[in-house]
Amino acid sequence: MKLNSIVVNKEARIKTGIKGFDRIMGGGLIRGEVILLGGKPGMGKSTLLIQVANHLAKCWSKVLYVSGEENLQQLKMRADRLKVFNPEIYCTEKTDIDEVLKEISEIKPKIIIVDSIQTVSSTASRYGVGSPSQTRDSFRALIAHAKSTGRIVIAIGHSNKSGQIAGLQTVQHMADVILYMLDDDYRRVYVEKNRFGKAQEEWLIELNERGIEDVETEDVGAEIETLPVEFEPCKLEKWLEKCVNFLSFGLFHY
Repeated sequence: MKLNSIVVNKEARIKTGIKGFDRIMGGGLIRGEVILLGGKPGMGKSTLLIQVANHLAKCWSKVLYVSGEENLQQLKMRADRLKVFNPEIYCTEKTDIDEVLKEISEIKPKIIIVDSIQTVSSTASRYGVGSPSQTRDSFRALIAHAKSTGRIVIAIGHSNKSGQIAGLQTVQHMADVILYMLDDDYRRVYVEKNRFGKAQEEWLIELNERGIEDVETEDVGAEIETLPVEFEPCKLEKWLEKCVNFLSFGLFHY
């Protein structure tokens, strides 16, 4: 095929309904996109993706939630706590990749959430569940499915002690977007890579009984987005102090 004969689909991005998440994703999701969300256990990754699933199921399409970390009773308890009752969210406990792909073909969701990629495996493999080989092979199968069908895949990956997503060091470059949920200084979602948007974006968040909440305002988002690449250390210190003061007291001190 000639390069100049390819027709580019210029459809609008798909909004998740979560303002900060859409911002760091470059304005929303893209069909066929593969997103990897990393972070330590207990950071709120599952909570965030349940909320994303809820918004997308309301305004766009069916969602399939592959729950390998929790059984379906536990998943339902989490959803009830977050007041997620959408009938267009489907879930499965199956973690064999062939069975997961079969469920996808039957349900026909446009978005698949995998929680977590380390729990997905193949009975055809001689390696144990959670091994790097199993994780890599399962991730490759999901990527191939997303690219061939236009479905969106969001996979959770737990980070190891070095901060990398366990088992995926050699294939995570195949993901379109790599996000990390961090809490070293303040809780945030950091964009390490975005094939269809800007990298090194950050979204400031709070995890509470209502789930993940956006703690940014229009002004904070503007400050973050317009911070120059090159700046003097003293200016950076003042900028960070402004952000901390805002988050602590709800105002900027100039």
